[in-house]
Formats: sequence, structure tokens, C-alpha cells
Amino acid sequence: MQRIEKKTWPEWFQAILDGRKTFDMRLADFSCQPGDILVLREWDPQTKDYTGRVLEKEITYVGKVQDLKFWSQEDIAKYGFQIMAFEGYPRPSIGIVSAIIERLNEQGHKEILVQTRWKPNRSPLYSGTVEIPAGWIDQYENVYTALKREVHEETGLTVTKIYPEPSTKIFSPRQDAAFAFQSFCCQQQLKNGLPWVGFVFICQVKGKLVAQKEEAKDLRWLTLPQLAKIIKETPANIFTLQLPVLSYYLETQNV
Repeated sequence: MQRIEKKTWPEWFQAILDGRKTFDMRLADFSCQPGDILVLREWDPQTKDYTGRVLEKEITYVGKVQDLKFWSQEDIAKYGFQIMAFEGYPRPSIGIVSAIIERLNEQGHKEILVQTRWKPNRSPLYSGTVEIPAGWIDQYENVYTALKREVHEETGLTVTKIYPEPSTKIFSPRQDAAFAFQSFCCQQQLKNGLPWVGFVFICQVKGKLVAQKEEAKDLRWLTLPQLAKIIKETPANIFTLQLPVLSYYLETQNV
């Protein structure tokens, strides 16, 4: 088994991460076989640098176009090739972290940070709904590291405190690593959307708000009564995955 590292542009990296792209086409200038690990590093062609996001996929099948004799060179030149991906079953759940970011306003009233989900191409069903900062946990990524990363990526803010934060030490008895932790609550998508399963934490932050314009917009603070009014009067305006989370949070705040 060998590990093969390759650059991947953001559009294709995200499609693989979402589970929509289950293949990878490359120039056959290197050797690979089933069982090898393809390490995909996201590369931004605008900044000409790696973003830091990495995916690892085990290769299960290798086919080379040069070996195919089904079509004439004339047809290949005329039509080219197209690649079709197949749905894989069972589809694994997607681990995520969500952040309820709190602050006290000038009047001493608690507020939480929300944003408008804006993914018209990738997530049209929920694009335009109100959500809290959240994102996927990368493979083998510490859940607290993922939480801090997602908050910073989506809001520009730095997490200074996480509630709750009890966790065990990291155990590594077989050159591996695992630990246990406690979250404020958990969440799960049961139908439509994507098969998200997540952990929610309450956070305090510092810094200046900077929206991630590619996926969200209109970062703003809501008082708890304002949030409660939206949930009561127009619950469909809230991202469904976060609706039970925010409803439960308000219950714990006696709102």
C-alpha cells in the first residue's frame, strides 16, 4: 500500500467532501492500485496555496483510458469522454460541529450569533435560512479543533471559551488515539438534506466579524426573545438541523 498526494481545486474537493463526487480523474503519469490511499489536499488557484483541508480516500478501482479499445480515435476526438459517478450504499453519516456563540449586549441581555445560510447551488433546500456557525469534522480531527476552525472560517472570530469542555485524556494503546468528551447537546438530520450527525457547543469569542461570503451572509446578533419569536412564528425560516438545537437552548435559558 502506498500513499499518493495530489492537489484538488476547491470545487472538486467540496464535491468529494459532500459525497457527490465519488471518483477522481488524473493523468496516468503515476502508478496506483486498489488499496492505495489517495491524499487530496485542497489547492486554491486564486491564492496559489493550500487551504489546509485534506481528505484521504482508499482507492478501490483503477481504470486507464489508454487501455480502452471500444471507440475509434475519430469518435474520441469528436465527443471526448464523460465520467459518471454511482451512488454508494450505505451512505455514511457526516459528522459536524455547531457553535452557539453567546455575548452580553450593552443592556446586559444575552445574544447569540446567527447568519443566513447561502449555498444556492450546493444546498438549495436550506439556502436563505437562519443558522448558527457549523461545519464538518475532518477525518481524525479533534472535535474542539474542528469547532474553533469552523467558527473562525465562517465568522472571523476566535473561540476563547467552550461550554461544556470536560473531556478525558487521549488514550493511545495501539499507536492510535481516542478520547471522550461532552457537548451541550447532539443533533441529527433524519430525512432530506444530508445525513448529518453533530455535536453542539456553547462558545465565547473575541475578534471582528468577517462573513464567509461563499457560504453565508448577514452575520448578526439576536436577543433570545428575538430568536424565540422566529421559532414560534416562522420556524421554516430556520435551518431545520439547527431548529431543535435552538429550541432546546432557549428552554435551558427559560425563554
